[in-house]
Amino acid sequence: MAHKDGLTTEERNKKADLMERNSFYNLGVQSIETGTSANFKKSLSMLSRNEKVSGETRANAALGLAKLSQLEDISEKHKNKVNYPSIMDLSIRENLNNETINDLDTKIESVKKVADLEVQKFNKQNNLNEDFNLDKLLSKIESEEEQGEYNNYLAQLRKEDIPEVNQYLDLLLNKELLEKENNEVSKKLRYETNPNNAE
Repeated sequence: MAHKDGLTTEERNKKADLMERNSFYNLGVQSIETGTSANFKKSLSMLSRNEKVSGETRANAALGLAKLSQLEDISEKHKNKVNYPSIMDLSIRENLNNETINDLDTKIESVKKVADLEVQKFNKQNNLNEDFNLDKLLSKIESEEEQGEYNNYLAQLRKEDIPEVNQYLDLLLNKELLEKENNEVSKKLRYETNPNNAE
């Protein structure tokens, strides 16, 4: 059943779960910045074992505790360096990007089956090459000619405005862009944490 916001109960629960997970992470970052991480760790630890809250909240608290420990390790290792703020900022960005990429992978997997069926139907209705499919997006196309044909095919597919296919393609594009950004963040982080570059 869809609610006033257009989301199903399951979608609302997933959204709430993600918001809670992000809140624990953000509060963890803030606790490191304010020197209160020991207290926050205790709170998360107690929450992760509290039977009066939902299983999702307990799992999110445990995940928040693990992430906080990772950030504390980074903070402890680099706190005396001149570029400490940069290292923490890049570490946080890399961590959030990795989490978002994992979430995108889950979403991609969940819509792929329906999108595949829609593509097969589209190919059949338009007497198109069945070799063109969503899996082809994930593989490297060798020749320019084949790439051109495939780009034309994708343009036709986009024109059809099939929601599941568009969602799948958008998710793939978002993941690709985020992976590129994360590669840059990782490269900068390696530079900042290299002992030869900062004291």
